[in-house]
Amino acid sequence: MCRLYNRCALAPGFPLPSVVCLSLILLSVCTQALPALSASCTSFSQAAERIASSRAHNRQLLQHHGCVRPLLRVPQPALLDRYLTRTHTRALRRTLVDLLEVGSLLDTCVRTGAFDEALDLDALCAKLAAAAPGVPVAARLAKEASAGVAALLAQLLTRLRGPVQLPECLRLVGYRRRLGAFTEHELRLTFLRCRDAWLSTCIADLSTEFSAAAHTGQQGGVPGASSGGSAYEHAKRLTDIHRTHLFDCIMQFRAVFADDAPTTGSSNSILPPRPSSSTSGIAWHDAAAAAAAAMVQVGEPRVRGSALVHAWASYRVATFLELLSATLDRLTEGAALAGVMEQCGYCGASLGRVGLDFRPLIQPLVCTPAQRVVTTALSHALDGFHRSLASHRWGAAAAATAGQQTLGGSTAPDDGSGGPPTGLMAHPPVAVLLNGILAALNELRHVPLPPLRLPLAAALHDTLRSAASDLVRAHRSMDPGDASAAACRAMAAALADVAAPYAAACFGRIYPGGAALVDAIGAVEVAHTLATLVK
Repeated sequence: MCRLYNRCALAPGFPLPSVVCLSLILLSVCTQALPALSASCTSFSQAAERIASSRAHNRQLLQHHGCVRPLLRVPQPALLDRYLTRTHTRALRRTLVDLLEVGSLLDTCVRTGAFDEALDLDALCAKLAAAAPGVPVAARLAKEASAGVAALLAQLLTRLRGPVQLPECLRLVGYRRRLGAFTEHELRLTFLRCRDAWLSTCIADLSTEFSAAAHTGQQGGVPGASSGGSAYEHAKRLTDIHRTHLFDCIMQFRAVFADDAPTTGSSNSILPPRPSSSTSGIAWHDAAAAAAAAMVQVGEPRVRGSALVHAWASYRVATFLELLSATLDRLTEGAALAGVMEQCGYCGASLGRVGLDFRPLIQPLVCTPAQRVVTTALSHALDGFHRSLASHRWGAAAAATAGQQTLGGSTAPDDGSGGPPTGLMAHPPVAVLLNGILAALNELRHVPLPPLRLPLAAALHDTLRSAASDLVRAHRSMDPGDASAAACRAMAAALADVAAPYAAACFGRIYPGGAALVDAIGAVEVAHTLATLVK
């Protein structure tokens, strides 16, 4: 545009108005282009300043690089001149690029599990930051390394919360020791917390699995799908989890922190000592659980060293007993209770090798469910007796037959096989009652715990007394001279002379000397008084 203007203005004979018009056009174009030109110049100036600042930082980094300075025994200006020549520019650029990529390389090592290389890179960044404390690039590298180390620590803790074996535990704790971010007490504390989280996850998964199975069984219309067999399987699986995983956790802790292993001649038990026999087992269990709950606050200064694993083990055993107690309450069979006791015995014997023999604590937990199972069976027997008595048809022929069989009956079986007396078949209500009592005693046969001797003898005594009282009330509603009254008195004689002594004798087979505790004669005294009216 300027050249065109010059040619036109200098050309001879070119009109002056045209020259003025071209001048105005040129001025307008320049006015519009000036802002863009100014912005471009400003941007170029800023970019030049950034490049100059980066170049100054890189030169300072080279001056303080600890690996370069010992290589050449020349003055520092000569060192810079040599490494800034064209011959070494490419090698220097590769070195700088490698240094600037340390953060991303450390993150890659953490994500791929190359923990040794990640720790080496962290040590390099720390050494570089210490050698050049005022260099921003070194500070940035140290900050990136710190972020990578935090990710490394999180991954180590995540692995400790999973199913790891002893060699892997040794490696993971070794990496945490190399980090130097924890004291020895904090190493033990975080290790136990991670293993506790793993054990809790296994228990939670087990509960979720059986809850889903119970829900599916209820939706499918399967009776008893949420109790009985599922509760028994849940108790067995729960015991197996503690038998394997708790044992592994204790052994891993003792192997990783070898100074906490029990010394020769010292007690190998982790659980608190059992008091004298005068203290009940349930009270001791409650006291142990309370002590474990107090000791599990492992952050307190009083829980240090080997007491840490002792506190955690006591807490885990107390938690297991609580979960087991809740599961036992859903069992409805004595055989299932016996199976759970057997599994707990195996578990306690296995854990006893690391000082966690909790077998003395199992019996107090089983006593209450076992008593409930037996008393429920006795209640069902009494209910069956009531229903059979209400629907029984009294007749003279039945009364005559009952009287003959009752007078000829005996507490001993006819064939000597130990079965119930056959003479009771003439009195269906009494036979139903005795069958129910025998079913209850069969449940008790699987779990004949000594603490249940007295309460179950009293329960059987109350059952026989209630049956005798029902017969007396039924007789009062009859005409004394009627045949039905005679049949009722014959039934009372069968209960007093045959059924009650036989039930007491069966209880004595489970608990030697237990027949005297039942006091069958006193329980059916009113029935015996009623039976004497037959004569």
